[in-house]
Amino acid sequence: MAEVTQALRFFVYIVESPSAPDIYHGRSEGALVAKAVELDGIPSVTRTVINPIAFDAALRIGLPAVMKLYPDRLPILHISAHGATHGIQLSSGDVLRWSNLRLMLTPINESLGGYLLLCMSACEGYSACQMAMQEGDGPHPYGWQFRKAYVVRHSGCLFSVLPFAV
Repeated sequence: MAEVTQALRFFVYIVESPSAPDIYHGRSEGALVAKAVELDGIPSVTRTVINPIAFDAALRIGLPAVMKLYPDRLPILHISAHGATHGIQLSSGDVLRWSNLRLMLTPINESLGGYLLLCMSACEGYSACQMAMQEGDGPHPYGWQFRKAYVVRHSGCLFSVLPFAV
């Protein structure tokens, strides 16, 4: 990873896969995250995905398109889905295993020079660290991983830490 010599600026790319009841009731974690980061002037884009095809498209097509809108900012990839020790479950019920997610994230992290910030908002989201566990010195799927919290500043002062429900 290259040495950082200037302040980094970010945008948040939210990929959420809500449960059927959340969809029915119009509940969206993405909307809450977007409002929270907006307090600090951080732009965000939300993509709702229901199955593996849509999830893949959000990463392979959507993220690069949004990166072109914010060429001077690095992405924080915020993934919101039901989680388990073996992976995340999408709205369709399909399970995306940590090993498969690793394969999807590694090229993104490599293209960013190791600066992909991943925020997992999922039960057992800490299990995403399995993606970084490997033998040898192969490429990593992300530079940093956070779990369901953003520190939001307002007018240069610390405003709040916003955790999201498990």
